[in-house]
Amino acid sequence: MLTLQDLLRTRTIQPQLNKAMYFNGTNAYIVVPTQLIDVRKPFSVMGWFNPSDIIGDRTLFEFYGATNSRVRFAIRNGNTAINEIFSPITYNRFLWGSIKQIYVREWHHFVAIVNPTGSTNNYQYIDGVLQFTGISDPTKWYQLSQPIKFTIAYPAYYCTWWYGLIAQVLVYSRLLSASEIIYNMLNPNNPIKDNLVLWLDARVCDTSKNICWDLSGNNNHGTMYNVQIVSLSNPVRVGGSL
Repeated sequence: MLTLQDLLRTRTIQPQLNKAMYFNGTNAYIVVPTQLIDVRKPFSVMGWFNPSDIIGDRTLFEFYGATNSRVRFAIRNGNTAINEIFSPITYNRFLWGSIKQIYVREWHHFVAIVNPTGSTNNYQYIDGVLQFTGISDPTKWYQLSQPIKFTIAYPAYYCTWWYGLIAQVLVYSRLLSASEIIYNMLNPNNPIKDNLVLWLDARVCDTSKNICWDLSGNNNHGTMYNVQIVSLSNPVRVGGSL
């Protein structure tokens, strides 16, 4: 078995992406307590996911600020969405995402691009294809400028726990181009490193220590709560099944 040091040195993992984090839909999540990014500036989040349920709101990722203000990326009845929630809850809305229907037990590559300084500042890609552009109020996002708790699949207001698999998560402190998104989707073992601040990968999650190691080199390791690691019979790919 490759060690964490091996992976950090080579940044290449063989075989292909063949493990995933399993979230039970009840009380399983991962927390990265470090302030990874400043959400008042451009950033990108991407990952591989395979839902076991898409009914209602299933949270993929969330960013937290002060007084329970948060922005979450979710699957809602087979559609991706950004949900902006600010406390006190006088501002709560969904920005709808994918045109492409998402089905259970299929792998999809999800990307959220956020540019708070742009006139159009939210972009969502599913499986390498731009699905949605939207506009947020950047003055609201300033409420997230406190130390941010980046969470995978943690429940907030008006949502439920993630139920299904997440194989890999990448966070960048900049905007990714369309060609970079395609490259990362096709090269999960060797993603682009420029301004990569977090790389969580199921292949280097240690359930004995409840830690998912950060392969970006920034030591933003995630703490796992009730997350299982499962081996896959087929490597992760768009539209692939378990």
